[in-house]
Amino acid sequence: MQIESYPKNLQLIRHNPEITSQAHQPTVLRSLQLRAGLTAWIAHYNTERSHSALPRRTPEEAYHDTLSKRRHNNNRLSLIQNPKPSEQTGPPL
Repeated sequence: MQIESYPKNLQLIRHNPEITSQAHQPTVLRSLQLRAGLTAWIAHYNTERSHSALPRRTPEEAYHDTLSKRRHNNNRLSLIQNPKPSEQTGPPL
């Protein structure tokens, strides 16, 4: 049994200028390109693509809706816990 040390499509890889040019790019350049691509994908995923799990809203819309509801509830809670002086019941101190 003979073990092949190279893939069968080595000739295709070696003669494909796109693959060989990418292979010879500095690692820093490739990582910057990867970061730019991932950043663009994440932005699209969070701000443009609607999700069925979020009733056809984007994650950004769902986040801001939840955040505004929390702020509204916190404001209501603080008014209940600390009523304004004119809203206090009982004799003045």
